[in-house]
Amino acid sequence: MHVTQGTLNVDPDDLIRPTFAALGRQPVSIVATTGRADAPELPFPAPPNAHVAGLVDYAALLPRLDAMITNGGWGGVLAALAHGVPLIVAGGDIDKPVIAARIGWAGAGIDLRTGTPKPRAILRAWRRLSADPGYRERAAAIGRALRAHDGPREVVAHTLGLIEHRRAGGLTRR
Repeated sequence: MHVTQGTLNVDPDDLIRPTFAALGRQPVSIVATTGRADAPELPFPAPPNAHVAGLVDYAALLPRLDAMITNGGWGGVLAALAHGVPLIVAGGDIDKPVIAARIGWAGAGIDLRTGTPKPRAILRAWRRLSADPGYRERAAAIGRALRAHDGPREVVAHTLGLIEHRRAGGLTRR
């Protein structure tokens, strides 16, 4: 299990503390990231089943995860889904509530509908996610779809196509 508050809004009381309260006594190993390489410490103790770091190498961590609890940032969400990891999302601001809702709608995880969930909500979501293989199956299907594309190459090709179309007179300014 991985819990991340992200790298922008990094208050550990929002997501890490309630995750520790919810899962600190459960049969799960937790890898928590503070989102700050220069400050990997937390202002509260970690439970015995938790390991805390500033940042981690997702290429090494994600293939080992059963689930991820996240604030809903696109970077972490897409990385997790590309590895078929189901999500518990606490999207609180900017675009994160929409991302959380889309994860829930897609069946690849659970939308907690708040950026500051209570431990009980996290525990319930973790139990639901762990008991229902459908979440992992949906996340895996999305991961296969993501891996079937070369996003950067496709964006460049599409952009060049639009430029060529415009040069040929296909697009006009309004």
